[in-house]
Amino acid sequence: MHHITGVFFSLIFVFQECSHYNFINDSDRAITNSNKQFKCDKTLTSGWYRFHGHAGQQMPTSCVAMNHCGANAPGWMNGSHPSVAEGLSTVQVCFNWGHKCCRYSINIRVRNCNGFYVYELKKPPACRLRYCGNGAQGSVEKPNKTNQKNYNFANLKDSNFPLIHLQGYYRRVCY
Repeated sequence: MHHITGVFFSLIFVFQECSHYNFINDSDRAITNSNKQFKCDKTLTSGWYRFHGHAGQQMPTSCVAMNHCGANAPGWMNGSHPSVAEGLSTVQVCFNWGHKCCRYSINIRVRNCNGFYVYELKKPPACRLRYCGNGAQGSVEKPNKTNQKNYNFANLKDSNFPLIHLQGYYRRVCY
């Protein structure tokens, strides 16, 4: 057996979706919004999204009342958010319409990025359906546009720690 002394080696996994996502921060996506100006996510570009600011910090996990979140049929996550250890999870998003909490549904993927969640959102199955955030209307800090697609890893940004992209995630090699 060989021993190496004085050298520390570790791998830090940074999943690509935890650093490459778009923000959803519209105040009209908040679960408290009952404004009758309805919108639709039918034109939403599929991809990874993070709820932030006025929209809230995550997708709600219980049925949202009809005509809220700027939609006739608000979308909510049917189940719980994954832990970091659970990794990438497939979950059902339900859309409440006609007094049926899950009249329409779609499967998405969600990941816990150790402090926030990202969701791989797709176009809903019909118009007048819209993804909700758990926020309340009011004053909330807006995200910084300069770090919109970059997760801050503090002193790991040092160039002495090379970043390697492999199979959909980033690895940082530390010595």
